[in-house]
Amino acid sequence: MPRLPFLLRLLAVLSLCLGVWGAMSALTDINRSLLLERSVYVVRVKERQLLLFDQAKVRPESPSPVLRPLIEPFLKLPRAEFERLSLLLGDALYDRRGVALPLGVLQLILCWLLLSGSLATLRRQPTGVSTWSWACWANIPFALLNMLVTFVHSRTLMSRLGGTAAEALAAVTGRTREIEMVTLWQLTRLFVMSQAFMEGLGVLFLGLTALYLQRFRLPTLERALERDRER
Repeated sequence: MPRLPFLLRLLAVLSLCLGVWGAMSALTDINRSLLLERSVYVVRVKERQLLLFDQAKVRPESPSPVLRPLIEPFLKLPRAEFERLSLLLGDALYDRRGVALPLGVLQLILCWLLLSGSLATLRRQPTGVSTWSWACWANIPFALLNMLVTFVHSRTLMSRLGGTAAEALAAVTGRTREIEMVTLWQLTRLFVMSQAFMEGLGVLFLGLTALYLQRFRLPTLERALERDRER
């Protein structure tokens, strides 16, 4: 039985990994939005933030050189004050569930299509390439939508909590509230840019994969795959 091209198999395996990662992320968002009450959700966000805070305190070299100057003011906060800000953050994030839930469901469906298409191609099923190609194209606008949602949420979060966080930081750093607001906006922009970079890599991979798959969607090849499967 003739083997599939190496590049096609490699792209299928990478698509499987991307689909599994996206499906797990979507299931986590759906679980948080549907099953967790506000109090439980807020406490979990607080615990996660405190864990990061304690790790940064114990291991000062852990943050990257780019992030270290921006994170250092937060490490000067008393733990009780950082816990208060974490509770406010969790409360603000919980209000996003109205958007997080439909996005999570849509992401789960698209990741399932990506998984089924790439897996069917590896199993040499005749409709695998078509499903995989369609899933790649469908995931691209979702990734762009997710980037837009991240940008809007980051600005909403800053407008809601930026002033409170800036005042808390100004009390321990001795700088003005305005300077701390500039630092917070820098952190926000850095976070959005990092998310956009990761989404952009995903869009590039999906787009190149979809273009590469066009050459395998010929009826003659699909009939050949069907014959190979019947042997």
